[in-house]
Amino acid sequence: LGGSLLTDLSPLSSLLSLRTLNLSGCYLLTDVSPLASLASLQMLDLSQCWRLSDTSLSPLFSISSLQSVDISQRDCPLLVGHTHEDIDEMFQDF
Repeated sequence: LGGSLLTDLSPLSSLLSLRTLNLSGCYLLTDVSPLASLASLQMLDLSQCWRLSDTSLSPLFSISSLQSVDISQRDCPLLVGHTHEDIDEMFQDF
């Protein structure tokens, strides 16, 4: 799913046996709370998910099986200094 225009992770919440998930480059993603139900998840790549804040990552703390989370490259130099409204406007055609 990496590199997609994914914004809603709710459909993934029923994949209870999922162990690895690559969401890198999903730059429109703002909410990872649906992943909290994935009790078997061990590896999660959220690199380049520019709109995820530190606060929005807190639901991941409840996943005891999680061994590795890549949250690198979350600050996109092109978006620094812009509000969420500015970013939404930039990506409205997607």
